[in-house]
Amino acid sequence: MRTIKLNRTLAIAALAFMLVQPVFALKSVSEKKSNAGGKSINAEGCITPSARSEMALNNVRALIFTGGDMWWDLAQTAKYEIPKGSGKTSLFCGAIWIGGTDVNGQLRVAAARYRANGTDFFTGPLISNQGTTSPEECLKYDKHFRITRNEVAEFRSWWRA
Repeated sequence: MRTIKLNRTLAIAALAFMLVQPVFALKSVSEKKSNAGGKSINAEGCITPSARSEMALNNVRALIFTGGDMWWDLAQTAKYEIPKGSGKTSLFCGAIWIGGTDVNGQLRVAAARYRANGTDFFTGPLISNQGTTSPEECLKYDKHFRITRNEVAEFRSWWRA
């Protein structure tokens, strides 16, 4: 019973997140790219994230990518299917948008927009005092990690202690 409630909550949260995304954003600044086998490369040398996972919760099937894209196959096919197995899709695509102001009050936004201007999201941890990473770290973390509700509760308890 708890699993069903958790899955329903996750599906509702994903839908709510998509619906409340900001509509307006500053004009994006294109990143410098070089071409290596057709894949975009950022200044640190990381290849654009490409791992994908299919989430199947309750009666929903959705495709997500590690680069911030959701619910499409990066081509022309919608991959947010309700009810799963029906072939009916209610959304074409979505993406993660994160915005805020820095210590100087300047607006900063990272947003995926059909990957038309590259990507703002890369996988792997940053070297904390330099804000950089390596291509090896990016490749190592270009995957999704499954966690359980118990693991989240355990982490929250640890954090509060």
